[in-house]
Amino acid sequence: MKRRTAWITATGLVGLGAGVGVGAWGWHRWQAQALLRRARQPGGLRLGYAVEPPYVDVDAQGRVGGLMPELAQLVAQALAVPRLDWVQTDLARLIPDLLDGRFDVIAAGLFITPARRRQVLCSAPVLRVRSALLLRADRHALVRDLPALLAVPGGRVAVLAGSVEASWLLQRGTAPERLLTVPDAQAGAAAVEAGQAEALLLSLPSLTVLASGRPEGWRLLPLRAVADQSPPTGWVAFQFPPGQVGLQTAWDAAQAGLSGTAAYRDWLQRHSLGAEDLPPPAGAPA
Repeated sequence: MKRRTAWITATGLVGLGAGVGVGAWGWHRWQAQALLRRARQPGGLRLGYAVEPPYVDVDAQGRVGGLMPELAQLVAQALAVPRLDWVQTDLARLIPDLLDGRFDVIAAGLFITPARRRQVLCSAPVLRVRSALLLRADRHALVRDLPALLAVPGGRVAVLAGSVEASWLLQRGTAPERLLTVPDAQAGAAAVEAGQAEALLLSLPSLTVLASGRPEGWRLLPLRAVADQSPPTGWVAFQFPPGQVGLQTAWDAAQAGLSGTAAYRDWLQRHSLGAEDLPPPAGAPA
């Protein structure tokens, strides 16, 4: 009798476990849809950003604009989201603050990387972006590429904290002391101007904006492949909290639906984007 009772109890536990599993799956599915439902209420969505022109900028009146916020506004309209609230943070804090619940979506210039995909959900790619070096014009004759820069005794490269470029330099064997970590692009340019670093390594669109303010003083060097290691050519996307598949799926559908619309063409033209800057229709390579 005891054996039979034990067997029945174990079977009951298995059934209970299966029920809990199904219930947990249903709960996560419901939760994944809950954020999208809430976003369509008057409160709307909270979007996190870090100032990095041209991806994100803020005008004199405090209005948030740039590539990613403007596209986010188009997607939000397609999703019938009535309101967007903008939450500013630092580049290195974007993902931690998303995971802490400070905002619902990251609308910044973050690349899709395997490490980030392990932490958060990413939208379909928005832009294809190359990296480049920003140098002082008077150093351009000495520094023609990244190997030449790293050959300068004591020469350092300014990189943004938490950036793909910083990770890439370390992965290719650059000594950590050769990196000067800065909080934003403006601080990096100031470090180069002051001679604290030989160059700022960042995405080409961001450096183009920086250099345009004083074209006679700066030189841009798009990175070339070094030995077997290609420079970081990345895919920029939006990011969502893990588990928010419902919002991610709806966002991707709305984003894809913008292609070919007058509003999307205006967005491309306003930011001087061409076919070479966009992912193929099927999305970026894995």
